[in-house]
Amino acid sequence: MNLFSVGRIQPSKEDSCIFFKDVSANHYRKLVVNDGLLVGVILYGNVADGSWYFQLIQNKTNVSDMLDLLVFGEAYCCSQVA
Repeated sequence: MNLFSVGRIQPSKEDSCIFFKDVSANHYRKLVVNDGLLVGVILYGNVADGSWYFQLIQNKTNVSDMLDLLVFGEAYCCSQVA
C-alpha cells in the first residue's frame, strides 16, 4: 500500500479541502488549505508528489493561484509556482 500523509489532515472550520478520487486506479488525494497555504495532504496510491506537497507546506508557499490544479500535482502546477 502506498500512503503519504503530512500536516493537518483533519480540517478545521477555517480550512478548505480539495479531493480527488479515481476508484479504477486506486488513487485518492485530499489537500487541506487554509488562507492560501497548503497545511495538510493525504495521498493514497500514487504518492509521487508527496515530497513536492511537503515542500509547499514547509516553505509556506501561497497556493491561491493554483487551487484549481493543485490536486493534480507538480506537473500541472510547475508553471504556476515558478
